[in-house]
Amino acid sequence: MLERLLSWDREVFLWFNGQHSPFWDPVWVTITEKQTWYVLYALLIAFLLWKYRWQGLLAVVLLILSVVLADQLTSGLMKPLFARPRPCHEPSLEGLIHLIKYCGGPYGFASSHAANSFAVAIFAGHMLRSFGRWIPPLWWLWAALISYSRVAVGVHYPGDILVGAMVGAGAGWAMYRLYRWLSQRYFPIPH
Repeated sequence: MLERLLSWDREVFLWFNGQHSPFWDPVWVTITEKQTWYVLYALLIAFLLWKYRWQGLLAVVLLILSVVLADQLTSGLMKPLFARPRPCHEPSLEGLIHLIKYCGGPYGFASSHAANSFAVAIFAGHMLRSFGRWIPPLWWLWAALISYSRVAVGVHYPGDILVGAMVGAGAGWAMYRLYRWLSQRYFPIPH
């Protein structure tokens, strides 16, 4: 069963990674770079602090903790535990993948980019949903694009992405629930 899943993961990776073009390659590189999103993170933090004041500070701390939790679960625990090579480090795939820019560390399961972006997306989507029904899906789309970019640039299998996204979504949801509990208990604010 596991061999079938890994084989499927490899085939799906090769198909998606093979859909490259001179137009899309630089787009995926830009999306996958963490630095691309620093302004968005700064705006999110500034908005939370401006809108919710002291409660916003709690939200920012828990948002950061959601990313730390997601990152440590994937990079600190899962990657060394499962030791699954990234596709770009897999000798059997040499010459078959389209690697853009760099390969990264030796292991890819589970994707920290997917985990971190989904932690932010779930937490931010819940925090900001009162400003419009379209806000959470917009954050989810943002996280999905970052996650897909990791396959497009050749550094993660789709399974790495799916598990990383689930870990991140769980971390984001858990920290948002903690935010709700703490804010209702210690300084209630309207939502």
